[in-house]
Amino acid sequence: MANSFEHISIGAVKVLARLAAKKAVQAELRSKGVRVTLVRPAAISAQADAYLASHPELYQQASERARRMTAEGVFGRRAQRAYLNNNAQKENEPKSITSTVQMLGAK
Repeated sequence: MANSFEHISIGAVKVLARLAAKKAVQAELRSKGVRVTLVRPAAISAQADAYLASHPELYQQASERARRMTAEGVFGRRAQRAYLNNNAQKENEPKSITSTVQMLGAK
């Protein structure tokens, strides 16, 4: 189940990053006074690809957004449960491999 969750997350990150790049390109076109509805979608997609290649930080932002959306249940309950179970396991893992006895003996 964890593998399917990771695939959903990776796909979501790619889609969200691409959407952010397209929005940035459209905003840039609007600031130049171009009507976005008159620009071919293929041209916007090509510019978005170039923008995404030159701004890799969009992937990091998209990753954070995908995690928030998954935790909120936007991608469905199965993905939300997998995310919450995965994070709960990480929180319960021991922080140190040093045992309590070793720590008391060191004092």
